[in-house]
Amino acid sequence: MKKAAFSVFVDALILLAIGSILMLFPSQFLGLLRFQVGFDLVIARTLGLLVIVLSLYYMLIGRTNLRPLVIFTVVGRLIFFLGTVVFFIIGWSGPNIFLISALDLVGPIWTLWALRADKAISNRYQ
Repeated sequence: MKKAAFSVFVDALILLAIGSILMLFPSQFLGLLRFQVGFDLVIARTLGLLVIVLSLYYMLIGRTNLRPLVIFTVVGRLIFFLGTVVFFIIGWSGPNIFLISALDLVGPIWTLWALRADKAISNRYQ
């Protein structure tokens, strides 16, 4: 497994864990993140299920090293980060979601670094 594919696979495992916790224990997870927890948790559970499905796509991308999709995961994760920045700036969310996405920003940065490292290794052997 190439370095970039491995970084996407690790991100998939993190997403799988987050999605599972959100689906199975939404009140506790949202409370830990200081979100107000309402009585209807179906949206949180559905989001958790969606994150699990996304993790399965990421696992496939990581295991098969589909380079165009590895690159596209970087784009998607950067869009997510920028979107949460915009949500915070315009007042749609509090700082907690922005801080979570700032931590998640480590993932696409790692994948970009790994893509460059994979390319340098590939160039050496050509």
